[in-house]
Amino acid sequence: MSRVIFSINQCSPVEQRLLRALRAMNWNDNWPAQAGFFLEEMGFGSSQVFAFNSLIETIMQADPGFDLLGPLSPFVSRDELNLLAALGNASRKASNALPDVEDGLPAVLKSLVDTCGTALRRAGLPMKTRATLQNGKALPPMTSKILPFQGESSMRRVKVLALHAPTPRVRRIVLGGYSLKSFAVDLPAQWIKVFLPGPTEQQIGRAFTIRDFDTVKKELTFDIALHEGGPMSDWALRAQVGDELQIAGPRGGFKGVDEKSWLLLACDDTGLPAIAAIVCQLPAHLQVQVFIEVADETERQFLAVQPRVKVRWIYRNGSADQPAETLAEVLRYSPLPVRSGDAWIAAEASTIRAIRTQLLRDRGFELGRVHAAGYWKRGEQDHRDLAAG
Repeated sequence: MSRVIFSINQCSPVEQRLLRALRAMNWNDNWPAQAGFFLEEMGFGSSQVFAFNSLIETIMQADPGFDLLGPLSPFVSRDELNLLAALGNASRKASNALPDVEDGLPAVLKSLVDTCGTALRRAGLPMKTRATLQNGKALPPMTSKILPFQGESSMRRVKVLALHAPTPRVRRIVLGGYSLKSFAVDLPAQWIKVFLPGPTEQQIGRAFTIRDFDTVKKELTFDIALHEGGPMSDWALRAQVGDELQIAGPRGGFKGVDEKSWLLLACDDTGLPAIAAIVCQLPAHLQVQVFIEVADETERQFLAVQPRVKVRWIYRNGSADQPAETLAEVLRYSPLPVRSGDAWIAAEASTIRAIRTQLLRDRGFELGRVHAAGYWKRGEQDHRDLAAG
């Protein structure tokens, strides 16, 4: 069947904003990193963002021909209009039963549509009343069984081989074990989820960036930034060689940049292992500016960098010759190249939002070239950000 598209002006402002986010989740380059921000700007929390992500993953897995256009397209496809109709119907329901038009959908997809519709209703985002197109399809006519989207790779059992303290507030953990024989790291800044021992239904898991993976010894190294009251932080302080853990992954990662341009890297303590892994693999000719916020001078770590990489350390508690500063403040006033470049940023979620807005609005960065991930969120345990991959 030939492709059918319409003017996006047929959609309400809410639908247009939602479409932009849904499309970004299935697009290319750094666009998926923007989807979470688009949804947060509409009033959705991180768990709801992942519900929309799972919806798109499931649809595209079941029907790769489902027509999601580019994030900035001025058109809308028939498939997209029918998806909006399904979400609109679900958002206006008070019960868990979906309208008759969706009765033919697999249970997993019905559940996801309903979950996303509930999120729309709770966020107070009225969807336009519309019927599915009679000459189209409500959603993909999926006849085969659809499995739920699995976000984690299979679990691997590992042991602690070594423990180090590169700075007072960081513990470096080296893991090994037979299960890592088939483990592979494809990109710098990929992350794993680490699970403490315990009953499966009670296991505590947190995401950590892979600082290094020794492909010969099959040993994986990651850092834990210590903070009061965190279960992984508490474990790291009492951990011993021989302790057993489980890990899942890897996922995410730094996918590279335009080598003819320049690169901005910025992070706080939690993103430092990612930047350490990234700078090791950058081409020598690339101009790079790195900004790293840590507590004080004692938290500085050695970074192996190329000659064209400039590193600025920022101390939020100040030092003998440097006042207390924050990552967002320093970036706001630091001179950067005038031409548009690429940016990779990882820090606390609200800080990331402020920096992302600053780069796009005041610094002239292009939307698809800013990768900004909230590695943690103040007041929230086990924060998940779609931009982290």
